[in-house]
Amino acid sequence: MSSGRIVVVSWRNPGLTYLTSELARDTIVPLNGYVVFDVLSFGSDLVLEAVGEGFLAEGRADENGHYHRYVDGGVVWSNWQSPLFDKPYWGGLTGGTRGVTTAGDSLFVMTALLYPATIIDASGDSVGTIGTPSSSFRQIPEIEPGAYSSFSPQGQDFGDLVGAFDLVPRIDVVESNHMVFTLGTLDEAMPYPPFRVLHTRLEVYDRHTGVKLFEDVPLPAGVKVLGGGRYLYVLQNPDIPPWRIAKYRLRVAD
Repeated sequence: MSSGRIVVVSWRNPGLTYLTSELARDTIVPLNGYVVFDVLSFGSDLVLEAVGEGFLAEGRADENGHYHRYVDGGVVWSNWQSPLFDKPYWGGLTGGTRGVTTAGDSLFVMTALLYPATIIDASGDSVGTIGTPSSSFRQIPEIEPGAYSSFSPQGQDFGDLVGAFDLVPRIDVVESNHMVFTLGTLDEAMPYPPFRVLHTRLEVYDRHTGVKLFEDVPLPAGVKVLGGGRYLYVLQNPDIPPWRIAKYRLRVAD
């Protein structure tokens, strides 16, 4: 947070755990009525990725949205519903990822499978979009309901689909002005859940104008983008310690 404190969440614990900047426990704040999956800093406040408890209990869409601005102990607005609810199997083929970040007074969020990202302002209103797929982007195909059921006459197998489409598992802001979309694909070596997402290339936008500056910038094989800030931070060897993190800087020709 802007105060220097750190907020930790888990969907198993109905609350927010605040730590000091030295990682000492500060306070635990209950959050009744919500199951929280992630949290982002939003100025001096927070944005929670969360669903109502009824969403998990009843398996229905959360009518209020999945992102919630949290101010002084309460939720002041909610927005954005995933467009994947009406797409059979798509929600389970994201590798558990979703492109989301905050910058300035805006929240940027997109499902990993579909462009563009929605821009939500400080008041909770959807005010625009950013992001266009390149010609090389392979969109996931439509899948018939029950296609992968054990009773399906088609006899389809997830292994036929894994690795055959692209997704956007991360959005990060670098140097405050540049928005970086990390593109990837599901690892064909793991054709069944839990899927593994491989980060393969980048595209860069001007955060303020939405103009795409670069696309299909290749990443070294096997790396994992961790986040943005002054640089783009990339884990060089996620599988084998000792782990090393590289700092990537945007280089623009004169």
